[in-house]
Amino acid sequence: MINNFEEYTHDLTEQEINIANLVKTGLQFRVGKNTAITNKEICKALLTKYNIKISDSRMRAIIHYIRIFLLPDVIATSKGYYRTSDVLELQSYADSLTERIGAIHTILNQIKHQIYINQKQTNENI
Repeated sequence: MINNFEEYTHDLTEQEINIANLVKTGLQFRVGKNTAITNKEICKALLTKYNIKISDSRMRAIIHYIRIFLLPDVIATSKGYYRTSDVLELQSYADSLTERIGAIHTILNQIKHQIYINQKQTNENI
């Protein structure tokens, strides 16, 4: 779980693991960018085909589980999720993840700096 996001990032339930297996079955045939499917499209398909209603945020948690444990070659773009074995696509996706991590790290450093400033000001006022 991620602090302050527990409602969205808690471990998958048994039912959600079953949903992950359904989604994996569909994703395994989505090879290539032209077959990409969005989070919203997956949620809509689950509702239409299986009468399963699931939120966008829980679907992201399910996709995360699928990528870690079931289909490691699933990547995401603005077009949606799909599988690829293309080394250049995988490298581009890895680069994108690295850049996003860097952006988050920059925010983290700024927040830590602000904590330091606030603590220093508090100590000076004592």
